[in-house]
Amino acid sequence: MMKRVLLLMSIFLLIGSLSQAAIPEPKAYNDPSLIYLTLDDGPNWKTGKLLDVLKKHQVKATFFILGKNIEGNEHLLHRMITEGHLIALQILRTGNPISGIARL
Repeated sequence: MMKRVLLLMSIFLLIGSLSQAAIPEPKAYNDPSLIYLTLDDGPNWKTGKLLDVLKKHQVKATFFILGKNIEGNEHLLHRMITEGHLIALQILRTGNPISGIARL
């Protein structure tokens, strides 16, 4: 458990240090060309190819990741951030499933 907490803290420190990159001005919420793309349960074996497609088409997404999938996929999380995507931690609790931003 402590190992996971330390891993999550390291990921969020990495995210914080990269968040200083230039962020483009967001579109207005009533812009008909605006679409919100969210992807769940990653990162996994498909994430790298998905990031390639998003980059090719200059599309940004929000990735809801599973904590158990972080270890060994840190390079994908780093890539998501550097390419301008958002990351949120998907949390599932027995009897009370919720999704949201990680709480430390």
